[in-house]
Amino acid sequence: MTFDRFTPEGVIFFLPATIPNWQNLDKPIPSRFFSAHFAFTTGKFCYEVPHDPEFYFHGEEITLAVRAFTHGYDLFHPHKVVAWHEYTRKGRTKHWDDSSTWSEMNHRTHKKTRKLLNVDGEGDSFIQNSPFGLGTIRTLDEYEKYAGIKFQTRGVQKYTSDNNFAPNPEVENYEESFLTTFKHCIDLHVSSVPEQDYEFFVVAFLDENGNDLFRKDLDKEELNGMFNLAKDKNGWMNIWRQYNGPKPAKWLVWPYSTSKQWCDRIEGDL
Repeated sequence: MTFDRFTPEGVIFFLPATIPNWQNLDKPIPSRFFSAHFAFTTGKFCYEVPHDPEFYFHGEEITLAVRAFTHGYDLFHPHKVVAWHEYTRKGRTKHWDDSSTWSEMNHRTHKKTRKLLNVDGEGDSFIQNSPFGLGTIRTLDEYEKYAGIKFQTRGVQKYTSDNNFAPNPEVENYEESFLTTFKHCIDLHVSSVPEQDYEFFVVAFLDENGNDLFRKDLDKEELNGMFNLAKDKNGWMNIWRQYNGPKPAKWLVWPYSTSKQWCDRIEGDL
């Protein structure tokens, strides 16, 4: 699993990825993160690193990764597929579809995640030392150096964002080694996107060679919402994006429609 981003609430999102050269590997590789889709360990893990019943959804996996590490567990990803999880959600009822309190539970989880991991400096020693807190075999600081993550500043080292295997190497000027957060609003007028049947927009930031630094697309539901909001903004759509990494050279919006498929690319310099 690869680092994706810190969410606005301070939770780390990961993405699945193919392990490079997996065909020639003969053992699992060290990992930074924990996936609840496939967690295989000794039974005593459930007693030593128990699941926090107050956690709802986002925040569960990153906190379990840090808690397991600080309790002395080493984390690994299997180098071969031993199980798979069908994760598409279309047509399947989710818990938040019929729960009136899911947003409150999610908010509580985000808040507890920040206090447990010291995100934005909100660390709380009472929560960190609770039965659902950190271990005493390793420290939070040791996890951050191992994973190349800085929770207090929402930072990530380039070695991590490039999806290199853990652990991260020691570096000089450690505190200055973390990528900064880049946040930008792409202002797009509806006159530049005239089709009526868009399925999604690619939204990406590129380096000087045209390579992707970050990409997070607009899906059909988000697009419909933006087009509706644009009616009250003189036709302007405001596409906000944020990521941890170097400043890009360009932004890119590349619409895809049902009738025309890939439409003209829209780019801007930064």
